Amino acid sequence: MKKLFLFFILISNILFSQEYKVPPEVIKTLVESDPQPSLNLNNNGTLGLIIRRDGYQSISDLAKDELRIAGTRLDPVRYTSSRMTYYKSFSLIDIKSGNEIDVDYPENGSFSYFTWSPDEKKIAYTNTTNDGVELWVLDIDSKKSSRLSDVLINDINVKPFQWFNS
Repeated sequence: MKKLFLFFILISNILFSQEYKVPPEVIKTLVESDPQPSLNLNNNGTLGLIIRRDGYQSISDLAKDELRIAGTRLDPVRYTSSRMTYYKSFSLIDIKSGNEIDVDYPENGSFSYFTWSPDEKKIAYTNTTNDGVELWVLDIDSKKSSRLSDVLINDINVKPFQWFNS
């Protein structure tokens, strides 16, 4: 019995005491690379919005407090979903020429809910900060973004804004 026990300990030490090996640089680069950007075209298919996101959430994002209510995970400070996917940057692309057009947007933003206006001259989006969710609009002609108001919005269960035809 003692021999069997010693044999088990010897085998388990051999099996479970392997050193961690760092993967080759090629594999490490593949795992850490950002995902492919998404493309959101206007109705004519002449202009597109390219949105880019990080591959993984940061440790600080994962460590934030959350409430779990009826199957929904909420961020109680910012009034948003704690499992939201955010985009880190965006730009426009002229589909005919293939030229990418830089646009102005808040630095180090966490963007979501990109929506073309009915006349396709503007794009509304949200920017989530440490204080809450802000509503921004990108003017296509000037390539500049502006915050609509100082009021923070709630985007927990539904799309937080809607365009109306005027």
